[in-house]
Parts: sequence; structure tokens; C-alpha cells
Amino acid sequence: MQVTHRPRFATTKNPRALARSEMARRRRILSDESIDLHENEDAELLRHGTVPSDADADADDDDDDAVAPPPSVRTESQIEKLPSELLKRMAILHLSIYDLSRLSRTCTKLASRLSKEGIWDGLITATLPWVKTVGGLSKLQAIQLVLGTTCQECGRAVGVQIYWFWNRRECYKCISEVTISSSALNRQYKVPPIAFEHLYSTPYSVRRTRGLDDKGERYLLSQVNMALAEYEKATKEGSMGVWLMDCTLTKHKRTTDTSVGVEMEKAAKLYMSDAKGGQVVNQT
Repeated sequence: MQVTHRPRFATTKNPRALARSEMARRRRILSDESIDLHENEDAELLRHGTVPSDADADADDDDDDAVAPPPSVRTESQIEKLPSELLKRMAILHLSIYDLSRLSRTCTKLASRLSKEGIWDGLITATLPWVKTVGGLSKLQAIQLVLGTTCQECGRAVGVQIYWFWNRRECYKCISEVTISSSALNRQYKVPPIAFEHLYSTPYSVRRTRGLDDKGERYLLSQVNMALAEYEKATKEGSMGVWLMDCTLTKHKRTTDTSVGVEMEKAAKLYMSDAKGGQVVNQT
């Protein structure tokens, strides 16, 4: 028996195969007509300008790049261009000490100008004449101490006191940790009084009200250590005469500053009382 190859789809003798072939042909025709229809519609829309061409799309992309906002750049502060006289007039006539203090903390350039051009000193002298330079403390530093109400170390608001000579505003607990009494220096550490008596200390009346040790005046530990080092150096080098002269001058200055500090403390308490009534004191 001989087997010959027969076509898969008969052309005349298999009606089912003919039907399948006809259906496939119609599908191809419909697909071609659909493609032609879409191409004709796009061409028609393009002629009327309703569909952008590829060139137009590229142009739109270029336009988007051209109008894109520039990257944000930090603008230069204009505070340096403000005339000095105008700045002084604004500060003295229109701003309080509290307002100016807040502004200076937000702008370093403004804070620098206020100090360099003497605006701070002028405003303080005009509004708070009781503020003095005492114990190496500037008027600005004194104002910063007055404007605060909490301890600079722990943040407590109870038992807080200003120590002008040490540039500190602390509660009795925190100040007792960084100070030492004269009796402890003599009894425990055997430090001769001549080595530290010329230093600034807390007055007796203040010391009692602050709950500190009443056995002698209290001195700042860091200052005691520095003074002791200078005393030992002068002893070894044989320059005690010069050292004693410096101590004498320091002691005289301390006496004057102590009286000024007492007056400043009274005025500061009065100012704080009035400020609290007007709610202008800032906790810094």
C-alpha cells in the first residue's frame, strides 16, 4: 500500500476545511481594514492639528525644560545692607530688650552687628540703666541672664539665682556642685587661704538664702584650681611679690564688683517681677 502526501486543507472535497479557510481569510481582511481605518483617522486629525506630531511632542518637552523652575538657592541676608543709624533707631524706638534678644537668636549676622556697633549697649543703657559690666560680665551677658527664669543646668525654676561674677543662672543644687566652701578648702584640701581669698565668692547673705553651706564663703571650683596652679607656680619661680600684687588688685576689684552685684541683683528682682506681670520674660 502506497501512502501519498495529501494537503491538510482540501480545496474541493472537504467542506469543513473550506469553511475554516474562509473564516481565516475574513479575519485577515477585517484586521487589515482596521489598521487602515486607524491610520486614516490619525492622518485626518493631524491635518486639522488636533493630534501632535513627534516633532511637536519633542518641542513640548523642550518647552517644559525651558520653563522649569531653577533650583532653590539660599538668598543672601539683607541685614548687612541696613544702615547703622536705621538699625539703631529701629532697635531703640520699636523693639524691647526681649524682642531684640529673640531676633538676635534667629540671625547670627544681626547678633554680630548688634554687638559690634554698640547697639546692645545703647539699648540697655537707655532702657535698663541698672545693668553694669561687673566681674568681666558684659551688659549683653547680664541681660541674657536676666531674661531667663530657669536653671541653665537642670532646667528647674525653683531656687534659681543669678551669679553675676560666674556668668551663671543656676539653682542651689547645681551651684553647690560646682562650688566649694572656704572651710572645706582649709580643712579637707589644706589649701592656704592666701591662694583663693582674692577670688569672687558668694556673699554671706546670699549664701544663707540659697541653702548653701554656711561654713565660709563658697568659691567656684574651676577658679580655685586655676588660682592654686598660679600660686604654686609663683612659689616655685620665686615671683611671689608680683603674684601678691596681682591678688591685691583683684581683691580690690572684687570688693567693688560685689557692691555693684548686690545692687544689680535687687534691680533684677524688681525687673523680673514687673516682667512676669507683663509676660515678657523668656525662659532661656
